[in-house]
Amino acid sequence: SAGWTIVKLLLFMGLVIAVSRFATRAVGQVADVDGLVQRALGSLRMKEPLFGVTLLFVLGFAGLADALGLHFVVGAFFGSMLLSHELLGQRNFEQVQNTASGVTMSLLAPLFFASVGLEFNVWTMTEAWLITVVLTAAFAGKMLAGLLGGRLAGLSRAESWALGIGLNGRGIVELVVAKIALANGFIGNRLFSVLVLVGVVTTLVTPVLLKRAFRKLDVEPKPTF
Repeated sequence: SAGWTIVKLLLFMGLVIAVSRFATRAVGQVADVDGLVQRALGSLRMKEPLFGVTLLFVLGFAGLADALGLHFVVGAFFGSMLLSHELLGQRNFEQVQNTASGVTMSLLAPLFFASVGLEFNVWTMTEAWLITVVLTAAFAGKMLAGLLGGRLAGLSRAESWALGIGLNGRGIVELVVAKIALANGFIGNRLFSVLVLVGVVTTLVTPVLLKRAFRKLDVEPKPTF
């Protein structure tokens, strides 16, 4: 049932948080984390041992999530969140990031977006009210979440609005969730196409709005690529 699924998701998130805190505290006592990780992987006779081990780590969390009845994407997402620069070391983290980015951008992302494009059907989007409602809800939900979360975290109103704007850049995450929902029959092709449109629109609009928000804060945003 939906209630039991939510309980399992919360338990899984609790496990991830506990593992993250334990690992961060343990590694935080080591002066040279980069060297420690490299020495630990030195006995592995394989190319790119660091990337291979981190990939197995993420797949392990994906398998655990799948065994609990959650979608494997949930496990992969939270597993990858654990791989911080504190845990791997700054140099190792950048190495894994560069390798993963190369594999993703050159192979996996184009294949995924191609599959999304094959499912997208512009001719099913005949109801303007549905597009308006979903797009408005998508913007308003993120803006209010950023405003509320930012204020609770002690940010100013302007900083909280900037946070909400930044959260609107859904992109790949929303498309993955929409693709899963379509594959499992939770939504039809019409709603899927609307969600794809929302993902594209919010991703294109967010940088423009975010630039204006940073301008009001008198802060220059750091490039993400």
